[in-house]
Amino acid sequence: MIFSDQQLKEIENFGSIFFKVSDIAVALDIDEDELREELALRSSPAARAYRRGIVSTKARIQLQETKLAFIGSPLALENVRRNLIDMEDDE
Repeated sequence: MIFSDQQLKEIENFGSIFFKVSDIAVALDIDEDELREELALRSSPAARAYRRGIVSTKARIQLQETKLAFIGSPLALENVRRNLIDMEDDE
């Protein structure tokens, strides 16, 4: 499936607010199953845009959580510790 630059930007934006794939398909007026297949192809432009959107928001959330950990939030400290372990496991 070929997406326009505008559609790819919208896919990234929807990914950044954790929109469900089914909702993205409705918003873009495309077939849900086709979009799912496209997103499953991790090297496709749509899949990269979707993941880029998700990662950008995850980064902002983790940054905020790290700031909370530095000021002593017990839950934030635990989450940051878990994120660190996950990061090290992924290296």
